Amino acid sequence: MAKNNNLSLHEVKFGLALGILIALGMLFVSTTAAAGWGTSWVPLIGEWYVGYNLSFSGVFLGVIYGFLDGFIGGWLLALIYNKLLSPK
Repeated sequence: MAKNNNLSLHEVKFGLALGILIALGMLFVSTTAAAGWGTSWVPLIGEWYVGYNLSFSGVFLGVIYGFLDGFIGGWLLALIYNKLLSPK
């Protein structure tokens, strides 16, 4: 949990913010690929996110994967930042 320091980050809130941002990014990439732009990204993302494709369930799965990746990455980033910030 974040310390009571003005410069520290709240790990969970930062993770949620990054998770939501990446989930929306996945939705954007999927929507534009379905419209015919950036279709080369779909197989690349599908290599990392098993089950991702341009079907409804594949896009939903990609959004969930993106949120989880963003949440975990954001939480870890804030945790490391706070550890580096605290003097010891």
